[in-house]
Amino acid sequence: MSHGAEEQRSRGAEEPRGGGAGGNAPPHHRTAPPLHPCTSAPLHKTHPGSPTLAEVTRLRQAAYRLLGALFLYPDEVRLAKWGAMAEALTRESASLAAFPFFHPWQRLLTALQELAAGELGQLQETYVSLFMLHRDGALCLPYESFYRDPHGQAVGWVAAQLEREYAAAGLTLAPSLHDLPDHVAVELEFMAFLCDREAQAWEGEALTEGLQALREQRAFLKAHLGRWFPAFARQVMAADPLGLYAVAAEAAHAFVHHDRDWVTLLVQRVERGIA
Repeated sequence: MSHGAEEQRSRGAEEPRGGGAGGNAPPHHRTAPPLHPCTSAPLHKTHPGSPTLAEVTRLRQAAYRLLGALFLYPDEVRLAKWGAMAEALTRESASLAAFPFFHPWQRLLTALQELAAGELGQLQETYVSLFMLHRDGALCLPYESFYRDPHGQAVGWVAAQLEREYAAAGLTLAPSLHDLPDHVAVELEFMAFLCDREAQAWEGEALTEGLQALREQRAFLKAHLGRWFPAFARQVMAADPLGLYAVAAEAAHAFVHHDRDWVTLLVQRVERGIA
């Protein structure tokens, strides 16, 4: 499997649709934002313009994919992909204007579409200073274990826990990743993979499988991303207040926070529908 995750065929896992961020990417990805929990999202369109639950999930999958790609080391290929992904998402964003995450999300999409190839060198320098260990340390380490325990005692058990969760989903880190399973890009991409599972269930009208995918997302957000990403985002925004990564961190923070609420409420709604 490309991008940071390989399919464990012995587990019978399905290859998720679409490619990842390329290069050193982690588990899976796509590109897009969620709708508010109060929005009615039926399995089938009830009137023109109303999104189906599968369509909402595909948007969420796309958002996680883009956000994960943004926290990988930038190169020419990724820079071009960011712009293309942002352009595609912009076409889907008009209906999201009333949602709490819309304004930071719109700022991010605009910033990505305005990026010029000549800015790559500065982006690379900023990425290294913010996220990579060097002689002067790193301003914003992009690893869950650091925020769970700044003294470094959590690295082993957090990594082991995540590897078990990826393996249970039929995934393993690709050898080309050369990074830890608790890297922010890996966790964001894993959420995109779980969204893909959910979307496939709604597209096949498999309510039980869709509910299971939602429960997996709820558990992962509660145990991992929702637990440490806010602190990481605040550090990035403080360290790079006028740069692209502050815009990305703000948008990702708003999105993850909102998505956690969306998934929690949707689980309750689907459970009531099945019961």
